[in-house]
Amino acid sequence: DYINGWGIDLNVFNAGTTNTPDYNLLQNNFIKQAGIAIIAAGFRSGATAYRPIGNIIKQNRIGSDTDSLIAWGVQSEICQNTIIENNEVQNIRNYKDFVCPGLNAFGDHGSIIRNNVVHNIYESTGNEYGVHGISLTGSGIFMGVDNLIYNNIVYDIQSSAPQTNKEISGIKIWCQTNPGIYFNTIYLEGTGLGINSSAALYIRQTCTNVSVKNNILINRRIDAPKCASSIYVE
Repeated sequence: DYINGWGIDLNVFNAGTTNTPDYNLLQNNFIKQAGIAIIAAGFRSGATAYRPIGNIIKQNRIGSDTDSLIAWGVQSEICQNTIIENNEVQNIRNYKDFVCPGLNAFGDHGSIIRNNVVHNIYESTGNEYGVHGISLTGSGIFMGVDNLIYNNIVYDIQSSAPQTNKEISGIKIWCQTNPGIYFNTIYLEGTGLGINSSAALYIRQTCTNVSVKNNILINRRIDAPKCASSIYVE
């Protein structure tokens, strides 16, 4: 598939009607190479969202030691009650100056990202959103609500981008209401060159009622003179 300039391997998409693609199961796929491995997406019309419900993305192998993806692994966008679980995502390389995540939920309501292993995520061009293993994202119009990230393992998140505004994080959230971050293990290491900041958990902006409990958050990066944090709230 090829949509809006992205090469997408598996795409569950609402193409502009109220007939949302609900309750799909994407399981046990090996995606060697693509721009984006998997997208489940709703439809936006102004401030109105038509949300697919109950899609499950599980037990997929995305990338390998020798096969890389260009942009990111899994995207759930404007969905409700998506479950992303038990996937391995690795060897992601960013596209131009766009965001570079392994797993991302944008503007979702009630979605869960759990029991995944995300590693070897590498940015080389830089952008204001940076490179991160797992993220919950949104906008002023499409806030994420009641989303959960738990029981994931994230490590080996790197950047060699020359821009000074780049950031590195294991888990990053912004534009979220009532998110929960539980029982995740994050390990960061490496040396920054012009890194804006790094954090095992980065809480960026417009996040309210965030719950963070029982995580193991390790950041051994050397990003001086900028900060290398376990939890960074901006």
